[in-house]
Amino acid sequence: LHPDARLVAYHFFWEDDIDFPEDNDPCDHELMWVRYSPDGRSLERIWTYFHGRLLDGGDAALLDARQHAMRPRVNVQWGKHGSMPAGWESLSIRADEGDIERKYLPLDRPITLKQYNEATFRKLNTEGRRLMPHPMAQRLGWPDRFTGTWQDFADFSRSVDPIPLLDRAKMVRVSRWNSATIDQHFLPYNFRPKTEWPVSTP
Repeated sequence: LHPDARLVAYHFFWEDDIDFPEDNDPCDHELMWVRYSPDGRSLERIWTYFHGRLLDGGDAALLDARQHAMRPRVNVQWGKHGSMPAGWESLSIRADEGDIERKYLPLDRPITLKQYNEATFRKLNTEGRRLMPHPMAQRLGWPDRFTGTWQDFADFSRSVDPIPLLDRAKMVRVSRWNSATIDQHFLPYNFRPKTEWPVSTP
C-alpha cells in the first residue's frame, strides 16, 4: 500500500516466463494496481502490467469489480503471465520489435489486445517457445508448445483467490518502494524489479 496516495500494488510471482529459460530469474514478476476512493469503499481505477506496458482497465474493469464486491479481476496469459484486466479484448496496444511474437504482429499501427494474444497463441502453438533445447527448460519439464485451441488459450475460468494466501503469509506492507520491501521482507530469492506505481506519486 502506498503511504500517501490511494494506491495498492499487487505483486504476482509465477514460475518463469516460458520464453526465457536462460534469464537466471527463478520467477516471473507481474503486477496490477488499484486506486481506491477517498472513503475506501470503492475502486476508481485499475491498471495491469503487460510485457513492459501499463494497461488501464477503464470502465469495463471497474464495472466488473463493482459486480464482484469491488474485487478487481486479472486474467493471466498461459506461459507468458502478462496480466490483463477484465474487458481486455478491446484494449488497444502497439506491438514493437521487443515482442517475442513480433513476426506475427503488425508493428506500424495499434491493435487490440485480443489480436495481440491471438498472435501469441499462434507463435506458442506452431513455432513453440524460445530455446526449446535449453537444459534448464528440459530439466524443469517445460512444454515446448501450447497444444490446445485458441479458445483454451483465452479461457480464464480457473480462478485463484489471493485472500487466503495474504491472510496466511501476512505479505502486506505500507511502502513507497515495493521491490525493495518485497526483497527485504518477503522473498528469499532473486526477482526482477518492475514498475513501482502506475502514476507519479509523492
